[in-house]
Amino acid sequence: MIFDMSGLKKILANSRLHLLFSVFAALLAFLLPESCPLEAKKCFAIAIFAGLLWALEIVPLYVTSLLVIILEILFLSSTESSLFGNYKIYLSPFASPVIILFLGGFILAAVFKKYKIDKEIASKLINLFGSKPYFILLGFLITTAFLSMWLSNTATTAMMLSIVTPLLASFKKDDPFKVGLAIAIAFGANIGGIATPIGSPPNAIAIGMLADQGTNVKFIEWLLYLIPLSLVIILITSLVLYFMFKPHTDQVKLNIKTERLPKEAVGVLSISLITIFLWLSSSIHGIPESVIALFAVTYFSFFGFIDKHDLQTLSWDILILIWGGLALGKGLQSSGFAEWLLAQDIFAHEGFVLMIVFAIISVLLSSFISNTVAANLLIPIALNLQSVNQVHLAIIVAISSSFAMVLPISTPPNTMVFSTGIIPSRSMLKAGPIISILGVVLLLAYYQIFLSH
Repeated sequence: MIFDMSGLKKILANSRLHLLFSVFAALLAFLLPESCPLEAKKCFAIAIFAGLLWALEIVPLYVTSLLVIILEILFLSSTESSLFGNYKIYLSPFASPVIILFLGGFILAAVFKKYKIDKEIASKLINLFGSKPYFILLGFLITTAFLSMWLSNTATTAMMLSIVTPLLASFKKDDPFKVGLAIAIAFGANIGGIATPIGSPPNAIAIGMLADQGTNVKFIEWLLYLIPLSLVIILITSLVLYFMFKPHTDQVKLNIKTERLPKEAVGVLSISLITIFLWLSSSIHGIPESVIALFAVTYFSFFGFIDKHDLQTLSWDILILIWGGLALGKGLQSSGFAEWLLAQDIFAHEGFVLMIVFAIISVLLSSFISNTVAANLLIPIALNLQSVNQVHLAIIVAISSSFAMVLPISTPPNTMVFSTGIIPSRSMLKAGPIISILGVVLLLAYYQIFLSH
């Protein structure tokens, strides 16, 4: 038997990079002023190390999250009585309410896909928009956004691509409209994902970290704040994409084939609608949204709509990624780094100016690294600012990170659509900055008009 050296070489290469990043992070921490506490410097080094790994994706994102938790336990959990006295602080986020809420969202997506309910809903909605190219484009945007509100935007993108691909084949090779339709799916998933707590991981990170500080954002509150903004941005996006990728035809023939729903779909829809209703009415009956999600997971399992094989297909890596972000947030706060950082002159501004600064930083950072990673890094800092409404700032950071539509790597929907080969990267680079800028401007204007008073 010949020993395969390729695996060992990969381990050694990654180890060298990890060592290099560790040294770099430690050096930066060492260069911080003496006014920065030792524990804060340790946490800063961990954050820099994690940020580099997250940005470059040398290892999968969830692996970096696990490293964050291990490093925090090793270097930040010691107490006077025990070396690992505070280790539970960094383990507890994996069972936090926001993780359970997101798990419920993943289960909802899994059963909808398994029983073809998502495709049936999508086809019914799209068929409402007729055969004119603009309305077809608007239909794909609205349908993708609507499904992304309730299912993960990644799962929605995959399903919508399966619907649009046969349609794109009917266009002539040089018709730019098919590029516009493909981009509409990515952008629709990003925009729809901002409208509910379970639509996108940055939303979950913001809600989870706010909950750690004693502020509970209700499902219905988030929905009512963000749906009007989402609708406006969808309308603007449809106009931008239509005129940027104008069709060569004035009629589009839809031929979306669907299959008859299995008999189990009735039970699945019943549990799903009850779950969504309870989420929306949580402020009335008082049952926490995470407990409602757990009920849904339990009953889907109890009645046999999902089994262990379905559970194995869930996006556990996303849950671990969110866990790492929540743990990093705890570390930045408990170590004193966030408090020390925000005492610096750069954060001396107040109110709306800080909203603008954080929104711009969030969308720029998310354009080059995962929007979930950007939220992991920025929200813990935002939540320690005393001169601004912390709830609104955390939400603005989360929403702004979903407006990163410039590059294929910015969000999972962007990556999935680009990976099909339907669109060249220059097309996303052409349309993305316009939508990103308009999205942030509208978000800030919306905040200033409706929420700041």
